Amino acid sequence: MNECDTIHDKYGKCHEECSEYNKEYSCVKRQQQRATRIRTEEALDFFKSRGVEVGWYGYGVLNINNVFAFSPKSYKWKRIGKNKWYYSRGPKDFYERFYKR
Repeated sequence: MNECDTIHDKYGKCHEECSEYNKEYSCVKRQQQRATRIRTEEALDFFKSRGVEVGWYGYGVLNINNVFAFSPKSYKWKRIGKNKWYYSRGPKDFYERFYKR
């Protein structure tokens, strides 16, 4: 049973409304992916403009000077080799408060 059938059973929506729901859901998902891609590109540009060596640590996570891992999607960071993730307000906040130390 797919999601459309579940919605139809639960709310009694007709098939046309379910297809509209699926179109809207896929549109929202594309918007989220686009926002994530834009955040990642902005973070890359920010760090490169400051002369920081940037690479990829994993899927969607940036490796900064082989010392830090920074996630542009959630603005979290950690030291490479440690498991504790910390919050920041964005790439600028991370750079000023933690990287420049």
